[in-house]
Amino acid sequence: MNAKYYRVLYHPVSEGVCFSASMGAEKGKDGVQMLYLSAGSEGADGELCPASARAERLHLLILADLKPLTIKRAEDICRTAVVDKILLPENKNRTALPDVLQKAELCEVDGRYEECFAGFTVKVFAAGPEEARVLLLYFGSRGVQPQTEECMMNVKRCLPELPCHLTVDAANLNCEMRCLLCRDYTQCRKHNRGDETYFVDGHLLLAASEGSDALPELKEYLAEEWKHIRFIGLPRNIDDAQPGELSGIGTPGHQRYYIGCADTAAAVVKAVECEEPSGTFISVSAKAGLCVSGCYAKR
Repeated sequence: MNAKYYRVLYHPVSEGVCFSASMGAEKGKDGVQMLYLSAGSEGADGELCPASARAERLHLLILADLKPLTIKRAEDICRTAVVDKILLPENKNRTALPDVLQKAELCEVDGRYEECFAGFTVKVFAAGPEEARVLLLYFGSRGVQPQTEECMMNVKRCLPELPCHLTVDAANLNCEMRCLLCRDYTQCRKHNRGDETYFVDGHLLLAASEGSDALPELKEYLAEEWKHIRFIGLPRNIDDAQPGELSGIGTPGHQRYYIGCADTAAAVVKAVECEEPSGTFISVSAKAGLCVSGCYAKR
């Protein structure tokens, strides 16, 4: 089948979050690998999730913050994988980065950053004061349309007994096809209707954010992508008001996944599950991540 495959992993490590994406892998061709790291609390410690540690090459490594654990994890990655480019928040007071990170192309983000890979768009937004600036991330398909292509998507738990790997092996797609054909899958519903003009398949990571002050400007920056969002990585310390501030995200009638953790306030879970007609809350932990995989194929 002439198709383009992708896989996205949400997997926290201790107090932080690890977001991995493999995109644009066509059979017999290599895809593009991307990794987003955030440490969470200052004193957190822990190992990278296995899926990230196995990456041999990363085209883009995004450091959501400059906390010691984020830098340490980035160091570990750069010692075992070839990293083309590293994005990090601009901070004039930061200490020098380890030498192993400086082997990659470094790009400090003080405002906005955009890049396109293999039919996908990556948009990065810098939020917060200079001394504590963090990077928020949007990731989604670009240029594919329901009129000419169809999309299948599988959303499942990533467990020790059912692990997911970052890299999509373009020469051997058994893992992807098993998920799509033999296990439960969630098709991008309504995309087969004649009046659909775009896919609702975007990911928005707010995990590194400390509050909602940046949301209005972020929404303005992502004006074109806002209706495409299906997956929302919630801030760890999200308050009761923020789910309401995220209302209007995505497209009505399409399922939305709000990804949090065991510490997410019960009121937030209630707001998502009870007040959002199409909202689903998913908690990820060190032992249970989330894997989103699928493909786009010509009709």
